[in-house]
Amino acid sequence: MYGRPGGLIANPPAIDVERGIAVGYDSSNTTVTAWSFDDPFSELRPRWTRTLAHAMHPLGCPATGELLLNDHDATSGTDQAVVLDIETGDELGRVDIGSPVQSVLFGVPGWHDDAYVCSFTTVTRVWRE
Repeated sequence: MYGRPGGLIANPPAIDVERGIAVGYDSSNTTVTAWSFDDPFSELRPRWTRTLAHAMHPLGCPATGELLLNDHDATSGTDQAVVLDIETGDELGRVDIGSPVQSVLFGVPGWHDDAYVCSFTTVTRVWRE
């Protein structure tokens, strides 16, 4: 995906059809990138790139333009939930989810501007204040 050796894409990209944005990632090379598109058959144009050790299913919120990802630090053994603005890639929030291993599972929307992040060891509720 990025032309670097040893890449790993563990799960499908996030697609925001209304905004014309696709977000994919290479977990092994700790890279998350967004591309713009005009329609499903148009060429993708790079929009932003961030360094995140992300591997779980990305969870988008079309109403707010927020994207829930994760960022694993193998050195400290922590996995964090990270919320980005899907249009700019700006980080809006980050919290440790209490998992010592990188999650490749999924986040699910909650009922009150919250989400649940499921890892191999934990289920964590994250929310906005």
